[in-house]
Amino acid sequence: MYASMYVYIPLMNNMNILNFFEFQVSRFHKQHAALGREEAMLEYLKIVQNLEMFGVSYFSIVNKRGTEMNLGVDALGINIYDKGDRFSPKISFPWSEIKKITYTKTSIKVNFGLS
Repeated sequence: MYASMYVYIPLMNNMNILNFFEFQVSRFHKQHAALGREEAMLEYLKIVQNLEMFGVSYFSIVNKRGTEMNLGVDALGINIYDKGDRFSPKISFPWSEIKKITYTKTSIKVNFGLS
């Protein structure tokens, strides 16, 4: 299958999940092959906007204790994830609770205010 040459989803230990996504991509491709480029992009966005990881930019971070983690920034706020888990945030901070963000080349500081 040609889609197996590319990885569109995070690699997971369970090959059944990867096979399921390959099947879905193939099925959607067949269903939408006649669409124009713009229509196909709209259909794609309709599907992926419901995925948990859509629109999240991830950054590798190390906290003050030396623990490696991931920081995710999306339209709703800032999320902190365990290093190996980008699906379930350990803690989330909505933009409405964030007062100020200060950063340097090596660190980031988030100040919280009362809403």
